[in-house]
Amino acid sequence: MIRPGIKKIFRLAFHRREDASRDVSDEIRLHVELRTAQLMREGLSPDAARAEAERKFGSPDDVRRTMEETATHREAVMRNREWAESFVQDLRYVLRSLRRSPTFVVSATLTLALGLGANAALFSILDRLYLEAPAGVTAPDRVVRLYVDFTNSRKQRQVLSVLSPPNWKAVQAALPAGDRMAGYRSQTTRLGADDSAPRGAVSWVIGDLFGTLGARIAAGRNFEQDEVRPETFAPVAIVASTLARERFGDERSAIGKPFDLGSHRYTIIGVADPAFRGTELDGIDAWLPMGTQGPWVNRAPGQWYEEKGTLSIHTLVRSVAASSMPTIQAAATAALKGSWANPRDTSSLNASFGSLKQMIPPGSRGGEEAIATRLAVVAFVILLIACANVANLLLARALQRRREIGVRLALGVSRTRLVAQLLTESVVLAAIGCAAAVLVAVWTASALRHALLPRVQWGVPAVGLRVIA
Repeated sequence: MIRPGIKKIFRLAFHRREDASRDVSDEIRLHVELRTAQLMREGLSPDAARAEAERKFGSPDDVRRTMEETATHREAVMRNREWAESFVQDLRYVLRSLRRSPTFVVSATLTLALGLGANAALFSILDRLYLEAPAGVTAPDRVVRLYVDFTNSRKQRQVLSVLSPPNWKAVQAALPAGDRMAGYRSQTTRLGADDSAPRGAVSWVIGDLFGTLGARIAAGRNFEQDEVRPETFAPVAIVASTLARERFGDERSAIGKPFDLGSHRYTIIGVADPAFRGTELDGIDAWLPMGTQGPWVNRAPGQWYEEKGTLSIHTLVRSVAASSMPTIQAAATAALKGSWANPRDTSSLNASFGSLKQMIPPGSRGGEEAIATRLAVVAFVILLIACANVANLLLARALQRRREIGVRLALGVSRTRLVAQLLTESVVLAAIGCAAAVLVAVWTASALRHALLPRVQWGVPAVGLRVIA
Protein backbone atom coordinates (compact mmCIF):
# COMPACT_ATOMS: atom_id res chain seq x y z
CA MET A 1 0.00 0.00 0.00
CA ILE A 2 1.31 3.47 -0.88
CA ARG A 3 1.67 5.63 2.20
CA PRO A 4 -0.79 8.57 2.43
CA GLY A 5 2.05 11.04 2.56
CA ILE A 6 3.23 10.14 -0.94
CA LYS A 7 0.98 12.33 -3.11
CA LYS A 8 3.50 14.05 -5.32
CA ILE A 9 2.62 11.85 -8.29
CA PHE A 10 -0.88 13.35 -8.44
CA ARG A 11 0.41 16.93 -8.48
CA LEU A 12 2.92 16.56 -11.31
CA ALA A 13 2.61 18.85 -14.32
CA PHE A 14 3.66 16.54 -17.13
CA HIS A 15 4.69 18.17 -20.38
CA ARG A 16 6.52 15.19 -21.91
CA ARG A 17 5.89 11.47 -21.58
CA GLU A 18 9.55 10.68 -20.77
CA ASP A 19 9.34 13.13 -17.85
CA ALA A 20 6.29 11.28 -16.55
CA SER A 21 8.07 7.92 -16.82
CA ARG A 22 11.10 9.21 -14.95
CA ASP A 23 9.03 10.75 -12.13
CA VAL A 24 6.92 7.61 -11.79
CA SER A 25 10.08 5.47 -11.54
CA ASP A 26 11.37 7.77 -8.80
CA GLU A 27 8.08 7.43 -6.89
CA ILE A 28 8.12 3.63 -7.17
CA ARG A 29 11.74 3.46 -6.00
CA LEU A 30 10.97 5.82 -3.10
CA HIS A 31 7.99 3.74 -2.03
CA VAL A 32 9.98 0.47 -2.09
CA GLU A 33 12.84 2.05 -0.12
CA LEU A 34 10.51 3.44 2.55
CA ARG A 35 8.71 0.11 2.85
CA THR A 36 12.04 -1.72 3.11
CA ALA A 37 13.21 0.59 5.90
CA GLN A 38 9.93 0.03 7.79
CA LEU A 39 10.32 -3.78 7.56
CA MET A 40 13.95 -3.57 8.71
CA ARG A 41 12.81 -1.68 11.80
CA GLU A 42 10.39 -4.55 12.45
CA GLY A 43 13.33 -6.99 12.57
CA LEU A 44 13.82 -8.33 9.05
CA SER A 45 17.23 -8.49 7.42
CA PRO A 46 17.94 -6.01 4.61
CA ASP A 47 17.64 -8.64 1.87
CA ALA A 48 14.46 -10.15 3.32
CA ALA A 49 12.94 -6.69 3.89
CA ARG A 50 13.72 -5.70 0.27
CA ALA A 51 12.21 -8.89 -1.12
CA GLU A 52 9.08 -8.55 1.05
CA ALA A 53 8.60 -4.88 0.06
CA GLU A 54 8.83 -5.74 -3.66
CA ARG A 55 6.46 -8.70 -3.23
CA LYS A 56 3.79 -6.62 -1.52
CA PHE A 57 4.20 -3.77 -4.00
CA GLY A 58 3.30 -5.99 -6.93
CA SER A 59 4.36 -5.77 -10.60
CA PRO A 60 6.31 -2.52 -11.16
CA ASP A 61 5.34 -2.38 -14.82
CA ASP A 62 1.60 -2.53 -14.08
CA VAL A 63 1.88 0.06 -11.33
CA ARG A 64 4.00 2.33 -13.50
CA ARG A 65 1.50 2.17 -16.39
CA THR A 66 -1.47 2.88 -14.08
CA MET A 67 0.25 5.82 -12.40
CA GLU A 68 1.35 7.34 -15.72
CA GLU A 69 -2.16 7.14 -17.13
CA THR A 70 -3.71 8.58 -13.96
CA ALA A 71 -1.25 11.45 -13.77
CA THR A 72 -1.55 12.26 -17.46
CA HIS A 73 -5.35 12.26 -17.33
CA ARG A 74 -5.38 14.43 -14.23
CA GLU A 75 -3.00 16.90 -15.82
CA ALA A 76 -5.16 17.09 -18.98
CA VAL A 77 -8.27 17.76 -16.90
CA MET A 78 -6.48 20.45 -14.91
CA ARG A 79 -5.09 22.05 -18.04
CA ASN A 80 -8.53 22.14 -19.70
CA ARG A 81 -10.10 23.55 -16.57
CA GLU A 82 -7.47 26.28 -16.36
CA TRP A 83 -7.99 27.10 -20.05
CA ALA A 84 -11.77 27.33 -19.59
CA GLU A 85 -11.40 29.58 -16.54
CA SER A 86 -8.96 31.82 -18.39
CA PHE A 87 -11.28 32.02 -21.40
CA VAL A 88 -14.26 32.96 -19.22
CA GLN A 89 -12.20 35.67 -17.53
CA ASP A 90 -10.98 36.98 -20.88
CA LEU A 91 -14.53 36.91 -22.25
CA ARG A 92 -15.85 38.96 -19.34
CA TYR A 93 -13.04 41.45 -19.73
CA VAL A 94 -13.65 41.74 -23.50
CA LEU A 95 -17.39 42.26 -23.05
CA ARG A 96 -16.77 45.02 -20.52
CA SER A 97 -14.22 46.59 -22.85
CA LEU A 98 -16.55 46.48 -25.87
CA ARG A 99 -19.41 47.89 -23.83
CA ARG A 100 -17.28 50.99 -23.29
CA SER A 101 -16.72 51.35 -27.09
CA PRO A 102 -20.15 51.17 -28.75
CA THR A 103 -19.08 53.13 -31.83
CA PHE A 104 -16.28 50.69 -32.57
CA VAL A 105 -18.55 47.68 -32.04
CA VAL A 106 -21.28 49.01 -34.31
CA SER A 107 -18.79 49.95 -37.05
CA ALA A 108 -17.05 46.59 -36.98
CA THR A 109 -20.35 44.69 -36.86
CA LEU A 110 -21.83 46.56 -39.82
CA THR A 111 -18.64 46.12 -41.85
CA LEU A 112 -18.53 42.39 -41.18
CA ALA A 113 -22.27 42.00 -41.71
CA LEU A 114 -22.19 43.71 -45.11
CA GLY A 115 -18.98 42.02 -46.24
CA LEU A 116 -19.78 38.50 -45.06
CA GLY A 117 -23.48 38.77 -45.85
CA ALA A 118 -22.84 39.86 -49.43
CA ASN A 119 -20.26 37.10 -49.90
CA ALA A 120 -22.60 34.47 -48.48
CA ALA A 121 -25.38 35.66 -50.80
CA LEU A 122 -23.11 35.50 -53.84
CA PHE A 123 -21.78 32.09 -52.81
CA SER A 124 -25.34 30.75 -52.55
CA ILE A 125 -25.74 31.52 -56.27
CA LEU A 126 -22.35 30.11 -57.29
CA ASP A 127 -23.02 27.04 -55.15
CA ARG A 128 -26.18 26.32 -57.13
CA LEU A 129 -24.43 26.86 -60.47
CA TYR A 130 -21.27 24.85 -59.86
CA LEU A 131 -21.16 22.90 -56.59
CA GLU A 132 -24.58 21.59 -55.60
CA ALA A 133 -26.01 18.41 -57.08
CA PRO A 134 -29.60 18.53 -58.39
CA ALA A 135 -32.10 17.68 -55.69
CA GLY A 136 -33.90 14.35 -55.79
CA VAL A 137 -31.05 12.43 -57.52
CA THR A 138 -29.80 9.23 -55.89
CA ALA A 139 -25.98 8.96 -55.59
CA PRO A 140 -25.30 11.97 -57.86
CA ASP A 141 -21.54 11.34 -57.78
CA ARG A 142 -22.07 8.27 -59.98
CA VAL A 143 -23.94 10.21 -62.67
CA VAL A 144 -21.97 12.22 -65.24
CA ARG A 145 -22.77 14.45 -68.18
CA LEU A 146 -21.38 13.44 -71.57
CA TYR A 147 -19.53 16.08 -73.60
CA VAL A 148 -17.85 15.99 -77.01
CA ASP A 149 -14.45 17.66 -77.25
CA PHE A 150 -12.96 18.17 -80.73
CA THR A 151 -11.16 20.57 -83.06
CA ASN A 152 -13.23 21.59 -86.07
CA SER A 153 -12.08 22.14 -89.64
CA ARG A 154 -11.16 25.75 -88.80
CA LYS A 155 -8.76 24.57 -86.09
CA GLN A 156 -11.05 25.82 -83.35
CA ARG A 157 -11.56 23.77 -80.22
CA GLN A 158 -15.20 23.07 -79.38
CA VAL A 159 -16.93 21.41 -76.45
CA LEU A 160 -20.47 20.25 -77.18
CA SER A 161 -22.95 19.25 -74.52
CA VAL A 162 -25.47 17.75 -76.99
CA LEU A 163 -25.46 14.81 -79.39
CA SER A 164 -27.33 14.08 -82.58
CA PRO A 165 -29.76 11.12 -82.51
CA PRO A 166 -27.33 8.84 -84.45
CA ASN A 167 -24.52 9.80 -82.05
CA TRP A 168 -26.73 8.99 -79.10
CA LYS A 169 -27.75 5.66 -80.60
CA ALA A 170 -24.12 4.69 -81.25
CA VAL A 171 -22.98 5.58 -77.73
CA GLN A 172 -25.88 3.70 -76.17
CA ALA A 173 -25.02 0.58 -78.16
CA ALA A 174 -21.37 0.80 -77.07
CA LEU A 175 -22.14 1.25 -73.38
CA PRO A 176 -20.92 -1.64 -71.17
CA ALA A 177 -23.55 -3.91 -69.68
CA GLY A 178 -24.92 -2.68 -66.37
CA ASP A 179 -24.36 1.02 -67.02
CA ARG A 180 -27.34 3.25 -67.75
CA MET A 181 -27.76 6.08 -70.22
CA ALA A 182 -30.55 8.57 -70.81
CA GLY A 183 -31.01 11.74 -72.85
CA TYR A 184 -33.25 14.76 -72.80
CA ARG A 185 -33.99 17.97 -74.65
CA SER A 186 -35.58 20.88 -72.79
CA GLN A 187 -37.28 24.04 -73.91
CA THR A 188 -39.83 26.57 -72.72
CA THR A 189 -43.37 26.27 -74.07
CA ARG A 190 -47.00 27.00 -73.22
CA LEU A 191 -48.43 24.71 -70.56
CA GLY A 192 -51.92 24.69 -72.03
CA ALA A 193 -53.96 24.74 -75.22
CA ASP A 194 -54.59 28.46 -75.57
CA ASP A 195 -52.26 31.41 -76.01
CA SER A 196 -53.00 32.73 -72.52
CA ALA A 197 -51.66 29.60 -70.83
CA PRO A 198 -48.60 30.12 -68.61
CA ARG A 199 -45.22 29.12 -69.96
CA GLY A 200 -42.99 26.52 -68.39
CA ALA A 201 -40.01 24.28 -69.05
CA VAL A 202 -40.66 20.89 -70.64
CA SER A 203 -38.16 18.09 -71.16
CA TRP A 204 -38.46 15.44 -73.90
CA VAL A 205 -36.61 12.28 -72.86
CA ILE A 206 -35.14 9.19 -74.43
CA GLY A 207 -34.11 6.20 -72.38
CA ASP A 208 -34.89 5.68 -68.70
CA LEU A 209 -34.16 9.18 -67.38
CA PHE A 210 -35.71 8.65 -63.96
CA GLY A 211 -34.01 5.28 -63.52
CA THR A 212 -30.64 6.66 -64.60
CA LEU A 213 -30.90 9.51 -62.10
CA GLY A 214 -32.51 7.42 -59.38
CA ALA A 215 -35.31 10.00 -59.17
CA ARG A 216 -38.41 8.79 -57.36
CA ILE A 217 -41.97 8.86 -58.73
CA ALA A 218 -44.31 10.23 -56.05
CA ALA A 219 -47.54 9.03 -57.69
CA GLY A 220 -48.37 6.91 -60.73
CA ARG A 221 -45.55 5.24 -62.64
CA ASN A 222 -42.40 5.82 -64.66
CA PHE A 223 -42.22 5.64 -68.46
CA GLU A 224 -42.23 2.10 -69.78
CA GLN A 225 -39.44 1.07 -72.13
CA ASP A 226 -41.73 0.98 -75.19
CA GLU A 227 -43.01 4.50 -74.49
CA VAL A 228 -39.57 6.12 -74.82
CA ARG A 229 -38.36 4.10 -77.80
CA PRO A 230 -37.43 6.31 -80.80
CA GLU A 231 -39.87 4.69 -83.19
CA THR A 232 -42.82 4.88 -80.76
CA PHE A 233 -45.34 7.67 -80.45
CA ALA A 234 -46.71 7.56 -76.88
CA PRO A 235 -48.55 10.75 -75.80
CA VAL A 236 -47.95 10.28 -72.07
CA ALA A 237 -46.40 12.64 -69.55
CA ILE A 238 -44.83 12.79 -66.12
CA VAL A 239 -45.37 16.15 -64.45
CA ALA A 240 -43.68 17.97 -61.60
CA SER A 241 -45.26 17.85 -58.16
CA THR A 242 -45.77 21.62 -58.12
CA LEU A 243 -47.69 21.57 -61.41
CA ALA A 244 -49.84 18.64 -60.25
CA ARG A 245 -50.79 20.48 -57.09
CA GLU A 246 -51.54 23.73 -58.90
CA ARG A 247 -53.69 22.09 -61.59
CA PHE A 248 -55.30 19.18 -59.77
CA GLY A 249 -54.96 19.78 -56.03
CA ASP A 250 -52.61 16.88 -55.24
CA GLU A 251 -50.35 14.35 -56.94
CA ARG A 252 -52.73 11.37 -57.07
CA SER A 253 -55.58 13.39 -58.53
CA ALA A 254 -53.39 14.23 -61.55
CA ILE A 255 -52.95 10.60 -62.66
CA GLY A 256 -54.91 9.87 -65.84
CA LYS A 257 -55.81 13.53 -66.47
CA PRO A 258 -55.17 15.20 -69.86
CA PHE A 259 -52.25 17.57 -70.19
CA ASP A 260 -52.09 19.99 -73.15
CA LEU A 261 -48.98 21.50 -74.69
CA GLY A 262 -50.21 23.84 -77.37
CA SER A 263 -52.17 21.74 -79.85
CA HIS A 264 -50.84 18.42 -78.52
CA ARG A 265 -52.57 16.49 -75.75
CA TYR A 266 -50.90 14.03 -73.39
CA THR A 267 -52.12 11.80 -70.57
CA ILE A 268 -50.45 12.14 -67.18
CA ILE A 269 -49.12 8.77 -66.00
CA GLY A 270 -46.90 9.90 -63.15
CA VAL A 271 -45.90 12.73 -60.84
CA ALA A 272 -42.26 13.27 -59.95
CA ASP A 273 -41.01 13.49 -56.39
CA PRO A 274 -41.41 17.04 -54.99
CA ALA A 275 -37.64 17.32 -54.56
CA PHE A 276 -36.88 16.53 -58.23
CA ARG A 277 -37.17 19.27 -60.87
CA GLY A 278 -34.67 18.01 -63.45
CA THR A 279 -30.93 18.43 -63.86
CA GLU A 280 -30.84 21.91 -65.40
CA LEU A 281 -30.97 25.38 -63.88
CA ASP A 282 -34.55 25.90 -65.02
CA GLY A 283 -36.98 23.74 -63.11
CA ILE A 284 -38.79 21.26 -65.39
CA ASP A 285 -42.60 21.15 -65.27
CA ALA A 286 -43.19 18.03 -67.40
CA TRP A 287 -41.28 15.13 -69.00
CA LEU A 288 -42.47 13.61 -72.31
CA PRO A 289 -41.18 10.92 -74.69
CA MET A 290 -38.84 12.50 -77.25
CA GLY A 291 -40.74 10.97 -80.18
CA THR A 292 -43.75 13.15 -79.34
CA GLN A 293 -41.93 16.46 -79.73
CA GLY A 294 -43.86 18.93 -81.92
CA PRO A 295 -41.61 19.18 -85.04
CA TRP A 296 -41.36 15.39 -85.27
CA VAL A 297 -44.98 14.40 -84.65
CA ASN A 298 -46.03 14.62 -88.31
CA ARG A 299 -43.09 12.62 -89.63
CA ALA A 300 -42.77 8.88 -89.98
CA PRO A 301 -42.22 7.19 -86.60
CA GLY A 302 -38.53 7.15 -85.73
CA GLN A 303 -37.49 9.34 -88.66
CA TRP A 304 -36.07 11.98 -86.31
CA TYR A 305 -33.73 9.32 -84.92
CA GLU A 306 -31.74 9.32 -88.19
CA GLU A 307 -31.05 13.08 -88.48
CA LYS A 308 -27.27 13.47 -88.23
CA GLY A 309 -27.19 17.23 -88.38
CA THR A 310 -29.51 17.83 -85.41
CA LEU A 311 -27.50 18.22 -82.20
CA SER A 312 -30.13 18.31 -79.51
CA ILE A 313 -29.79 15.51 -76.95
CA HIS A 314 -28.16 16.13 -73.57
CA THR A 315 -26.78 12.83 -72.34
CA LEU A 316 -26.43 11.43 -68.81
CA VAL A 317 -24.60 8.24 -67.88
CA ARG A 318 -24.71 6.33 -64.58
CA SER A 319 -21.78 4.00 -64.06
CA VAL A 320 -21.87 0.84 -61.96
CA ALA A 321 -18.52 1.78 -60.40
CA ALA A 322 -16.04 4.62 -60.68
CA SER A 323 -13.45 2.20 -62.06
CA SER A 324 -15.60 1.64 -65.17
CA MET A 325 -15.47 5.29 -66.28
CA PRO A 326 -12.28 4.92 -68.43
CA THR A 327 -13.90 1.99 -70.24
CA ILE A 328 -17.10 3.98 -70.83
CA GLN A 329 -15.11 6.98 -72.08
CA ALA A 330 -13.11 4.88 -74.55
CA ALA A 331 -16.25 3.15 -75.84
CA ALA A 332 -18.09 6.48 -76.19
CA THR A 333 -15.17 8.05 -78.06
CA ALA A 334 -15.04 5.18 -80.55
CA ALA A 335 -18.81 5.28 -81.04
CA LEU A 336 -18.82 9.04 -81.64
CA LYS A 337 -16.01 8.85 -84.18
CA GLY A 338 -17.91 6.20 -86.11
CA SER A 339 -21.17 8.15 -86.17
CA TRP A 340 -19.97 11.75 -86.46
CA ALA A 341 -21.60 13.76 -89.27
CA ASN A 342 -18.33 15.30 -90.54
CA PRO A 343 -15.54 12.69 -90.69
CA ARG A 344 -12.90 15.45 -91.00
CA ASP A 345 -13.58 16.51 -87.40
CA THR A 346 -13.06 13.08 -85.85
CA SER A 347 -9.24 12.96 -85.68
CA SER A 348 -9.22 15.02 -82.46
CA LEU A 349 -12.66 14.01 -81.25
CA ASN A 350 -12.95 12.68 -77.69
CA ALA A 351 -15.78 11.94 -75.33
CA SER A 352 -15.41 13.56 -71.91
CA PHE A 353 -17.44 13.55 -68.76
CA GLY A 354 -18.47 16.33 -66.40
CA SER A 355 -19.96 16.27 -62.95
CA LEU A 356 -23.73 16.30 -62.62
CA LYS A 357 -23.23 19.22 -60.23
CA GLN A 358 -21.88 21.39 -63.04
CA MET A 359 -25.04 23.10 -64.25
CA ILE A 360 -23.19 25.23 -66.82
CA PRO A 361 -21.40 23.22 -69.57
CA PRO A 362 -17.68 23.86 -70.09
CA GLY A 363 -17.08 26.52 -72.72
CA SER A 364 -20.61 27.83 -72.38
CA ARG A 365 -21.16 31.45 -73.34
CA GLY A 366 -24.61 31.71 -71.80
CA GLY A 367 -25.84 34.47 -69.59
CA GLU A 368 -25.61 32.33 -66.45
CA GLU A 369 -21.85 31.86 -66.89
CA ALA A 370 -21.30 35.59 -67.43
CA ILE A 371 -23.35 36.39 -64.34
CA ALA A 372 -21.50 33.78 -62.30
CA THR A 373 -18.09 35.11 -63.37
CA ARG A 374 -19.01 38.67 -62.48
CA LEU A 375 -20.45 37.57 -59.17
CA ALA A 376 -17.24 35.75 -58.29
CA VAL A 377 -15.20 38.89 -59.01
CA VAL A 378 -17.59 41.06 -57.02
CA ALA A 379 -17.48 38.61 -54.10
CA PHE A 380 -13.68 38.69 -54.05
CA VAL A 381 -13.58 42.51 -54.14
CA ILE A 382 -16.18 42.80 -51.37
CA LEU A 383 -14.20 40.36 -49.25
CA LEU A 384 -11.02 42.41 -49.66
CA ILE A 385 -12.83 45.65 -48.79
CA ALA A 386 -14.42 44.13 -45.70
CA CYS A 387 -11.11 42.69 -44.49
CA ALA A 388 -9.31 45.99 -45.05
CA ASN A 389 -11.99 47.98 -43.23
CA VAL A 390 -12.06 45.70 -40.20
CA ALA A 391 -8.24 45.61 -40.10
CA ASN A 392 -8.16 49.41 -40.09
CA LEU A 393 -10.72 49.53 -37.28
CA LEU A 394 -8.72 47.07 -35.18
CA LEU A 395 -5.48 48.95 -35.88
CA ALA A 396 -7.04 52.23 -34.81
CA ARG A 397 -8.36 50.58 -31.65
CA ALA A 398 -4.93 49.10 -30.89
CA LEU A 399 -3.31 52.55 -31.20
CA GLN A 400 -5.83 53.96 -28.74
CA ARG A 401 -5.06 51.16 -26.26
CA ARG A 402 -1.26 51.48 -26.29
CA ARG A 403 -1.21 53.07 -22.83
CA GLU A 404 -3.52 50.41 -21.40
CA ILE A 405 -1.44 47.58 -22.86
CA GLY A 406 1.79 49.15 -21.61
CA VAL A 407 0.43 49.50 -18.07
CA ARG A 408 -0.76 45.89 -18.03
CA LEU A 409 2.62 44.64 -19.21
CA ALA A 410 4.32 46.71 -16.50
CA LEU A 411 2.03 45.14 -13.89
CA GLY A 412 3.20 41.67 -14.91
CA VAL A 413 0.59 40.42 -17.34
CA SER A 414 2.26 37.89 -19.64
CA ARG A 415 2.36 38.53 -23.35
CA THR A 416 0.68 35.17 -23.95
CA ARG A 417 -2.28 36.15 -21.80
CA LEU A 418 -2.46 39.55 -23.48
CA VAL A 419 -2.50 37.99 -26.93
CA ALA A 420 -5.18 35.55 -25.79
CA GLN A 421 -7.39 38.44 -24.69
CA LEU A 422 -6.92 40.24 -28.00
CA LEU A 423 -7.79 37.06 -29.89
CA THR A 424 -10.87 36.60 -27.70
CA GLU A 425 -11.96 40.11 -28.61
CA SER A 426 -11.58 39.28 -32.32
CA VAL A 427 -13.61 36.10 -31.89
CA VAL A 428 -16.40 37.97 -30.12
CA LEU A 429 -16.51 40.62 -32.86
CA ALA A 430 -16.53 37.90 -35.53
CA ALA A 431 -19.42 36.08 -33.81
CA ILE A 432 -21.49 39.26 -33.58
CA GLY A 433 -20.66 40.15 -37.20
CA CYS A 434 -21.55 36.64 -38.45
CA ALA A 435 -24.90 36.70 -36.68
CA ALA A 436 -25.72 40.00 -38.37
CA ALA A 437 -24.30 38.71 -41.67
CA VAL A 438 -26.81 35.85 -41.76
CA LEU A 439 -29.67 38.35 -41.78
CA VAL A 440 -28.00 40.39 -44.52
CA ALA A 441 -27.28 37.24 -46.56
CA VAL A 442 -30.89 36.03 -46.43
CA TRP A 443 -32.23 39.30 -47.78
CA THR A 444 -29.43 39.87 -50.31
CA ALA A 445 -29.49 36.32 -51.70
CA SER A 446 -33.25 36.39 -52.25
CA ALA A 447 -33.02 39.77 -53.99
CA LEU A 448 -30.14 38.66 -56.24
CA ARG A 449 -31.91 35.44 -57.20
CA HIS A 450 -35.03 37.23 -58.36
CA ALA A 451 -33.16 40.08 -60.04
CA LEU A 452 -30.37 38.21 -61.86
CA LEU A 453 -31.61 34.65 -62.43
CA PRO A 454 -35.41 34.69 -62.13
CA ARG A 455 -35.95 31.52 -64.20
CA VAL A 456 -33.59 29.30 -62.22
CA GLN A 457 -35.25 26.64 -60.08
CA TRP A 458 -33.30 27.03 -56.85
CA GLY A 459 -34.93 24.31 -54.78
CA VAL A 460 -33.02 25.26 -51.60
CA PRO A 461 -33.27 28.15 -49.14
CA ALA A 462 -31.34 31.30 -49.95
CA VAL A 463 -29.03 30.68 -46.99
CA GLY A 464 -28.65 27.11 -45.79
CA LEU A 465 -26.11 25.22 -43.74
CA ARG A 466 -23.69 24.94 -46.68
CA VAL A 467 -23.67 28.71 -47.18
CA ILE A 468 -23.29 29.45 -43.47
CA ALA A 469 -20.46 26.92 -43.16
